[in-house]
Amino acid sequence: MAEDIQRRVLSIQSHVVHGYCGNRSATFPLQVLGYEVDCINTVQFSNHTQYKTHTGNAISEEDIQQLITGLKENDLFNYTHMLTGYTRSLSVLNIFTNLVQELREANKDFVYLCDPVLGDNGLLYVPEEMIGAYKNTLHIPNILTPNKFELELLTELKVVTIEHAIAAINELHKLGPKTVILTSFEIGGDGNLYCIGSQVDTEPVVFKFPKLEGNFVGSGDLFAALFLGWNHLGMKTALKNTLKTMIAILNRTIKAAGKERNPKSLELQIIRGKQEIETPPETHELTQASPVQ
Repeated sequence: MAEDIQRRVLSIQSHVVHGYCGNRSATFPLQVLGYEVDCINTVQFSNHTQYKTHTGNAISEEDIQQLITGLKENDLFNYTHMLTGYTRSLSVLNIFTNLVQELREANKDFVYLCDPVLGDNGLLYVPEEMIGAYKNTLHIPNILTPNKFELELLTELKVVTIEHAIAAINELHKLGPKTVILTSFEIGGDGNLYCIGSQVDTEPVVFKFPKLEGNFVGSGDLFAALFLGWNHLGMKTALKNTLKTMIAILNRTIKAAGKERNPKSLELQIIRGKQEIETPPETHELTQASPVQ
């Protein structure tokens, strides 16, 4: 990244004391890629929720507003990018919208990436009312990064094939976001995961890579941060770099876990993956696929 360009991200999502998800997954990669990162936590938990227990609390709307007020009073509310992830609160989602409008008025080149964290694999992580709330804000983000389950929830379309996925992505484009990344989905149990990057009025890009076995909590948060970090190079390059780093870090995580497969052993190896973040490694595991099957 050119040193004379200062890119500053406001990242608003979950936080854990131990492990890697939410802001803990996003901050270090963005810093490695040369971004200044300011974080506001929507929840603060001891660890992610796939452990047998977790403790902590959601951060209130009032607390978040107080933090924003402090930033503004000290002339610190000047960001080139904003990244949002997990929240269970309608009022906090409204804060996201208001902040983006303010920042966009001050900077016409401002970029907002929304990771619409609703759930995965058929399981909702948030109250059902959040689905409609996200639908009502889809005109706001520049970039949207749903997984397959979230894409289906937001469009009410079933995604089974690449053609289905592209049709659903096009429905999202109609609602506002010029860039939509379907982060991963499976087709017919062929052992691969597919990722689709799409921009308005251009042919989508499809990548495939072998599915890695494991429940990698925080991987979606890492994906969103990496894509935002590389986005200035264009969608295709950003997506390819993101996937190369993701594959490297997930393989590193599996190797570190050994035979153990539990929440603690499968915490993402993000810090040890610094080199793979900075210089995404070439890999034969990542190939481009046709958008037409």
